[in-house]
Amino acid sequence: MLRIFADESKQVKYIFGVCLAESWVLEETRKSLSGLVFPGQRSLHFGNESDSRRHQLLKIMLALPCRFLILESEEKNSIEGRRVGLRQIIKLANSLEVDHITIERDDSSYLSDAQLLRAEYLDRTLPERRRFEIVPRHQEPLLWVADGLAWSHQRGGRFRSTMLDAGVEVIRP
Repeated sequence: MLRIFADESKQVKYIFGVCLAESWVLEETRKSLSGLVFPGQRSLHFGNESDSRRHQLLKIMLALPCRFLILESEEKNSIEGRRVGLRQIIKLANSLEVDHITIERDDSSYLSDAQLLRAEYLDRTLPERRRFEIVPRHQEPLLWVADGLAWSHQRGGRFRSTMLDAGVEVIRP
């Protein structure tokens, strides 16, 4: 089954980095990503890395057996921008028959995120078919990929070029 991992960046405009992965690649992909964490780090976060390390990590991440997307919102308001982004994720999940969505937890929007996902993503007739999680970054290595995508897109320059050259799709509402 296909899973979505998403994290946002809200520096300039509200965007989500999205990593889509088949269930059968998760264990090995998580292991590979965990091997990139330095001693003393709990997780990877592009905001805390040097530019040379970010570029190295981005290239490694883009070589993973996953599909990568950027979901952009034109919303200036971060609350509405997040809502628009989550709806884009839900629409994508529905179109691809994704069975599990994982997003990074933002304490300021946790309740509204969960409410929106419950209302618009869960299948009321077969609830076991779909699940979602809202978790801290350190609990899910594939969120580090989504973070790297979102950060790189916002940063622009060679980071965005590297992503676009690798075929990362940018979807606007």
